[in-house]
Amino acid sequence: MITLAHAGCTAAKNDFNPFEPYPVGIQVQAVDPTTDELVTHNLKRKDDMDNSKVKNLIEKLPPVKELQVWVEKGCLKEELFKIDPCAFSLIRWLVASNRCHLKKLEKNEQIKEMNTKHQYLMLSGTPDTEKRFQELKIKKGTYLGFHGRFVKKFFFFKIF
Repeated sequence: MITLAHAGCTAAKNDFNPFEPYPVGIQVQAVDPTTDELVTHNLKRKDDMDNSKVKNLIEKLPPVKELQVWVEKGCLKEELFKIDPCAFSLIRWLVASNRCHLKKLEKNEQIKEMNTKHQYLMLSGTPDTEKRFQELKIKKGTYLGFHGRFVKKFFFFKIF
C-alpha cells in the first residue's frame, strides 16, 4: 500500500488526484522542541492537488521490514514521529482506508502468456459487495480484463 501510494503521488494529473477523498484531518499537533510552542503539521489540505509532501514523506520511510521490527518492539509511533510528525497518521490512513488485498493466483488461474508464476488478483470489495458480485456473475457472466505496466526496473503491477 505504501508503494502504491508513492506511485499515486508520481502519477497524479492536474485533473485527477488518487488521494481523493483524502482526510483533511491528517494533521498532528506537536510541541516544537526548540521553542516549546504547539505546532500544527498538515500533510495535505482540502482541494490541494499537490501530492509532493506525501511523496517526500513516503520516501523518508524505512523499509517495511524495519517498520515490522518497530511494531514488534511497540515503538512504531515514536520512531515514525522522529522521521516526520505526520508519518504515523499517514501509515494509519493508508492501512485503514484501503481494503484491497492481493491473492496469489493458483497455477490453473494464471495467464500462461505472461510467463511468470507471480500473478495476483487484487480484491477490493467488502464481503457484501463480493457476495452481490458473485450473484450477478452467475446471472450475467463476466469478462476478463487486464491492466498492467512496468514501474521502474523489475516491478510489475497486474490487476485483474
